Amino acid sequence: MNTLSDHFEFLQRRLEPPAERAAMAAEFPLRVREHLQESMEIATVEPHSRLGGSYARHTAIRDIRDVDIVLFVASDYQGTLPETVLGCLSDALRGLPEVLGDVGTVELRAQRRSVNVKLTNLNFSMDIVPAIATQGLDAPLLIPDKDWRKWIETHPLGYAAMLRDLNAVHHDKVVRLIKVIKHWRDVQVAYMKPKSYWLECAVYRLIDSSIVQTDGISQAVLMRDMLQGMLVHLSPSLSIPGAVPEIRDPALGNNVAAKWDRSAFESFMRTLDESAELAECALNEGVDDVEAIKLWQRVFNADGNDWFPTRPDGRAYELRAAALAGNVFVETGTGRVRTARPTRPHFQVPSHRYYGKRR
Repeated sequence: MNTLSDHFEFLQRRLEPPAERAAMAAEFPLRVREHLQESMEIATVEPHSRLGGSYARHTAIRDIRDVDIVLFVASDYQGTLPETVLGCLSDALRGLPEVLGDVGTVELRAQRRSVNVKLTNLNFSMDIVPAIATQGLDAPLLIPDKDWRKWIETHPLGYAAMLRDLNAVHHDKVVRLIKVIKHWRDVQVAYMKPKSYWLECAVYRLIDSSIVQTDGISQAVLMRDMLQGMLVHLSPSLSIPGAVPEIRDPALGNNVAAKWDRSAFESFMRTLDESAELAECALNEGVDDVEAIKLWQRVFNADGNDWFPTRPDGRAYELRAAALAGNVFVETGTGRVRTARPTRPHFQVPSHRYYGKRR
């Protein structure tokens, strides 16, 4: 008979990206990074680039649809306008279709602080952000902001290191919880979802400050405590007309949620309150296992998919683990997954435990 822990473990495993998406996230950004390092259109400096975003922090869930790349450019660019360096980056990326091979349509789109590369046929994209490391990689970086027409500070590598350290102290529970919280957001919030990074920062703060404890706490209780902790932490802003909550960036201290739409914030809080109550009811001593699972299903299955099934199939774990660890090949033109090396253009899924590269 499955226990509640089995159900949460099943959910956790289902949130891990499938083999073919993991392969895309490992292979395509690597090709882009190598191409930019050799490009004559933009001047890069050691270490040339690093992976960024949720993929690099191992907090991405399900289908990985985008990967961030931090591109270290020469300090001379600091004296130019943001649109100038973004233009150079766009020029350097125009040769990507040849580099990436048979992937279908490759679209380039200049954004406020980056250039987006979209592989339309594969529903996969990469955001390349130029950055200047004025004081080394351990200090905040400067990135261009086209709307503000200036270079601004950010510290993605610093936050990634802080999250990695906090996660280690709490025996991997922080990253696992972030993934579950992001999934909960995806299935419960239909429109104007809060950004994933806001949720990451909220989880980080509540655990780092010991408001939410992890030692000896089960996944079910930890999820309940985090929902309640977020409710308590964010609720005071509801009593202030027009206000939105402060969710501080762990590395820089600025409020990452400063531009949260008030109506979207209010809607999110109603959803958060409902889910926190369901979680509390599910953990009530008077609730049997069957009823508890039904309550958790209302928290995690709201998008119509059976993410938190009544009877988890342990064999699904084994199949997913085998696919991630074994010889799996993905055809670049079709996205089909093969267990034998195909004759069509393809790439091989790297054999590793994680779906990202730390470098």
